Formats: sequence, C-alpha cells, structure tokens
Amino acid sequence: MSLLSLFPLCSLAMHSGGARGGAPDVNVFECTANDLVGKAFILTFCFIVPAKLPIERLRSSLFSTVETTMQRAGARLVRRKGVLEFHIPSRFSESTPPCAFSSRHNDTLLAAQQLPLPPQPAHTDDARPRFMPALSQKDLAHFRPQPCPSSLVDFLKPNIPMLHVHLTTFEDATLLGITFPHILFDVHGLKTLLTAWTATLRGEADHIVPSPLDFAPLSREGTKRALEEADRGGQLEAKRDADEPIRGFFALSVWSTILFVIGLIWRIVTDSQEVDLLVRIPKPWLREKKNEIVQELKASGSDEWVSTSDVLLAWLFQTVHAHRKDDTPIALHSAVNLRTLLPNMFDAPFINNAVHAVVVRPPIAASQLATQPLRETALSLRRALQKLKEDTDQVLVELADVADHPNRVLFPARPGEEWAVATNWLSAAFLELEFVDGAGVRVRPTWFTGMHQEKVGLPLRGTGAVHCEDEHAIWAMWTMSRKDKVALEKFGVI
Repeated sequence: MSLLSLFPLCSLAMHSGGARGGAPDVNVFECTANDLVGKAFILTFCFIVPAKLPIERLRSSLFSTVETTMQRAGARLVRRKGVLEFHIPSRFSESTPPCAFSSRHNDTLLAAQQLPLPPQPAHTDDARPRFMPALSQKDLAHFRPQPCPSSLVDFLKPNIPMLHVHLTTFEDATLLGITFPHILFDVHGLKTLLTAWTATLRGEADHIVPSPLDFAPLSREGTKRALEEADRGGQLEAKRDADEPIRGFFALSVWSTILFVIGLIWRIVTDSQEVDLLVRIPKPWLREKKNEIVQELKASGSDEWVSTSDVLLAWLFQTVHAHRKDDTPIALHSAVNLRTLLPNMFDAPFINNAVHAVVVRPPIAASQLATQPLRETALSLRRALQKLKEDTDQVLVELADVADHPNRVLFPARPGEEWAVATNWLSAAFLELEFVDGAGVRVRPTWFTGMHQEKVGLPLRGTGAVHCEDEHAIWAMWTMSRKDKVALEKFGVI
C-alpha cells in the first residue's frame, strides 16, 4: 500500500461490485473500494537501470505479458452512471494497444548529463539520515511521455490506456518510467506485473502464473463470500461497527464532519504550500538504532520485539514532528498487504489494489511523539500491526462492511486530531527485478522512486513512503508543509 492509498478525504468504499455487462468485445468490472481510495492520484514510478535496454524487445514482451497473463493491466477507465469501471478489451490491436509505450534515445552517457539521478546528499557526512529535494518536474520529463495524462479526467477519455511506459535510453543506462492512475495498481500489484514482464523479456514466460481476468476478491461478492466462509458460527456480523467501520477510520456525524473539514481548511489556509523531500537513511545507522532498541527491551525483561520496518517508520514519524511542542493528538497510519495477510482469499496473483489500514490508537500527542524514546513509537506500530494480524476475522468484517456501503466517506482521525501516514514498500523489492540488455546480460535497477502528479488538488502533508533499498541506504519520501520544513531546518533536522 502506498501512502496515497490512505489519503484522508477519499471515500474508502464506492461502487464496489463485480463484473457488469458492457460491449461484447469488452470485459467490465466495477472498481472496488480499495481501488477508489487513491483515485485522485496519478503516479510515476521511476527506475534507473545501468544498461542500455533493447527498446523493441521491451515493448513486445510487455504487450505479450498484458495480452496473455495480466489482462487487467490493459484496462481503460470508464464512468457509467456515476460508477467507475475497468473496461478490459477482449482483444488488443494496434488501435487498442495493451498500454501506451514510448521511448527516446540519447547518444551520450547518462553519467555525462549531470542529472541528479539518483540524488546525492549535499553533506559529505553520509553516515546519518539526510533530507534532500525530490526529483523536479524537469527531472521527471525523462520518465514521462509528452504529453502524459496527469489527472483522472485525462484517463477517462475514450480508449486511453491506464498504463503508460516511457524509456529514455543512454549509451550506459536506461531511465524507465511507469505512469498510471493509483486506481489501477498498488505497489505489490505493479510488482506482480513487472515481475511477469521481466520474465517474458528473459524468455521465461512459461514460469508466469497468470492473474485471472475475473479474479475479484475485493468485490462486494468476493468480500461477502470470504466473510461467510469465515463466519461459520454466525458471530462475525456482530463485530461491525457503524462509528468506526475500519479500525482507525471514522464515520463522523454531520457536526463532527463540519468540525473536521473546518480544521483541515484552517491548516491549509494558514500554511498552504507543500514540499516533497527525499530521505536517505544509511543502513548501518538504521541497524545500530534497531540494535539499541533490542538491547533496551532485553534489559527491561520484555518479550516484545520490533522489526527494522517498525524502527524505520518510527524514526520517520518522530523526525518530521521533532519541532512540535503542542499536544495535538497525532494518529499514526501505516498499511498491510492483504495478499499476505489473507492468503486464502488471494489464491491467485492479483494486480489491482489490495491494502488495509494499520492505525495506532489512541493517537499520540505531538510533543510526546517528538521526544519519547524511539523504542516507544516503534512498539506502538508493532502492537497495532500485531493486533490486526491476530484478528483477521475482523479484517474480513471491515472489508465486507466497506463494500456494503458504497457512498460512505470515512475519516482518518476525529475532529481536533491530526494524522500522519507512512508506508513501507521494501517488501515489493523493485530493485530485484531482472531486465536483460541487448546482449542478453541480466541487469537490475540501481535506484527507484515514486512521484505523484504536479497538481493533486488535495493536501498531502503528513504523508510519506519508504521506496527502495540500495547497497548502502534506504530511500524514502515525505511531504510536509513549507512552514514545517522551515521549522525543521531551524531545529537542525533538515
């Protein structure tokens, strides 16, 4: 799940049905609640591959992959009677391609271009975490076709593929950009497609497990069936909560909704600008922090434990609030991949969105979050995730409840509270993808990041994601208000 998948004011459940009738040459499936959460966002995933890749082989292998094993990736987005649907052609052709594919070549070396790819910390001391500017729109031009759809409206135009792939090749490298509306993929869904694509590219298409076209575990019918199979004693229906349908997400009253919206508008009006920052976290530094916490827990006689991800997200949450001295409650949000949480429900590869919220409740006061031992924040994240893993029946209840209420809007906090969202994409392991160059030599990406479109139309402050892990460091991104950035600079964090 990406950070955008948990954005606060998006409806968590809209028109989440299954297949519907359409033109005879098109397979039609309603977008599910999980798909629609991030519908406002257009993402570009940017890869640096240290070799000149063969363009035509990339194109033909991608088209073949979508046509034969990952047909949902070839969907078009259509709105009918207010319902967003995936329209997947039964047959692809030159006029109806599986995806948009474009490229351009530079007869030079990437190393000679003086591009900030990947970005480097301004400080010579790279032993500590560093914040730095994210890729600029000029940098992103190497990863996006021109023109490139930049809004949901653009993707709703007739016969516009939802998947756009663009490559800029140099004599020594390839910049690969994959642009798509978040409504189509989550991180692990895209990784499933890319794994199949690169297998086809390597001549290993027979190793691919296809994603069935009609496989829709998160449709209304799919969630209902999963709940019925788990609820053999008839007890689970009683676990539905009308006020908090998903743990940490609230169905507010009219008055509470007004108060929530007023608070959000006030924050935007008084601090309107936002900035995206890359974060580089050295791996030896992170290992040291985790070891310190492990020793502290051992010394206290506790049998609790934390993962590296817990420590990483805890550090990120605490660092971006380090300047806060107020007691505003902060609800910490993360996410879990439903494919691994509910393996019986996901018994085939699934490329669309399949994530669920993990929320620390009660929220933590901002001043406490800024100053408490890193151990305490990491333990809060671990306990929230562990509680969810130990009660997957409740997850099934929540998924079914969301699917049953297609027009309900849920909020990530109560009035007077703030929220912070950080998700970890490292389990997708994008840098383990194996392409092949023109000579057939296998080559892996050396760096990866994800970017959203320039004008989202919604506030993203307080959200971030961990993107990739290279040989020396882990890379993340965080979006904050400009005033918070200035305050953190004065505080010595940035």
